Amino acid sequence: AVRNAENKPSITPQNVSAVMTQIRDARIKGDMRYSQGDGEGFSSPADLIDAAEREFGADWEALSQAGKVEVVQSSADVPAGMLGLPRGIQAVHLMDTRTTYFIANNVRPEDMKGLILHEVGVHHGFEAMVGKRGFKEVLRQIEQMVAADHPALVEARAFAERYSAREEHIPEETLAYLIETHADMPLVNSVLSKLR
Repeated sequence: AVRNAENKPSITPQNVSAVMTQIRDARIKGDMRYSQGDGEGFSSPADLIDAAEREFGADWEALSQAGKVEVVQSSADVPAGMLGLPRGIQAVHLMDTRTTYFIANNVRPEDMKGLILHEVGVHHGFEAMVGKRGFKEVLRQIEQMVAADHPALVEARAFAERYSAREEHIPEETLAYLIETHADMPLVNSVLSKLR
């Protein structure tokens, strides 16, 4: 069963139809973003939740309480899994509901922090924190670095182009992947300081 941080079912027989409709609509409109990975993940949702609470503290708890993050055991526990999402999916972020589902057995402990920063930090909250103008400025800097063939940005752009559902998502996905994989870059440090 899909459970929240309090180990209470968040998808119940009473709301499963509404959740499925939200996910179907998001998939059709291209408003769903997801991350894939390989390897051995957490053994249970509780283990991932504990690790996220240690890493992000009250911020994770607030997102969980608000229903913005859900942790499930496997992709079979995510209603989106019924819509043919790729194997090995680590997380799904629904843009319409601003909810992210993390799949515990696909999230490796060493990838957890970057993945959460990618999915929640960028897709859920970054633009709201820095405003449209600040967000556009960061994306402008990303585009300049891609154009200058900065290796980390070229890698991030290739990933974004491969996995983005829609072309207009590519700049944001580039930023999200960069944050997930290159936390030591000055631009990333600047972005992360705004997320903290």
